Amino acid sequence: MKFDEIYFGDTARLLFGEVPPSFFLEVIVRVAFIYLIIVFSVRLIGRRMNSMLSKVELAAMVSLAGAVGVPLQAPDRGLLPVIIIALVIVFFERISSWLSTESPLVEKVTTGDITTLIQDGVVNLQGLKKVNISRQRLFAELRSEGICHLGSVQRCYIEANGTFSLKLRDEALPGLSILPEWDKELAEELKSEDDSEVCSMCGVARNASKSCDGCGANSWLPTII
Repeated sequence: MKFDEIYFGDTARLLFGEVPPSFFLEVIVRVAFIYLIIVFSVRLIGRRMNSMLSKVELAAMVSLAGAVGVPLQAPDRGLLPVIIIALVIVFFERISSWLSTESPLVEKVTTGDITTLIQDGVVNLQGLKKVNISRQRLFAELRSEGICHLGSVQRCYIEANGTFSLKLRDEALPGLSILPEWDKELAEELKSEDDSEVCSMCGVARNASKSCDGCGANSWLPTII
């Protein structure tokens, strides 16, 4: 289509484009065919596609989605290339999965590694930077599990697939509050009686020094229990 043929208010072009009306009947066949290709491709890749995706599986899904989109919109594009692309994607994903089971190094490269975000009630700020997660995102995940402060958390990991794993202490200790700053009423109710303080950034207990031993910050908050 030439530039001078495009004008505002051309509803026919806006709704139907430049394809003949018969193509809309053909789209039904194309959609059904491509839908079957996607279903069988996902089935061949494995049951992991039904749960949290690894980096390799996510790349496979994105590639498959990009491949099947074009024949649905362009009447001059055939369906055979979609089949070939789907087979190639499935082949490489299966090879990658097999190599991951045979080699821990390949598994670490393709799927990623586990990172400790909280250890003994203290936030691992370097770990947060490594996985590009903010403190507020971490605290939101903890609050969704009914946790109000870091003193009750022994370990918090982020798995290779992006999910969080928690190991709580058998008996909670006073720790840094993860409640929203505006919820001062609840924080006051849960305030510990020993008037202890922790670093507002990482949760390390305050000592005689002016700055935090863990992260170097010099801002302190009362603990809650």
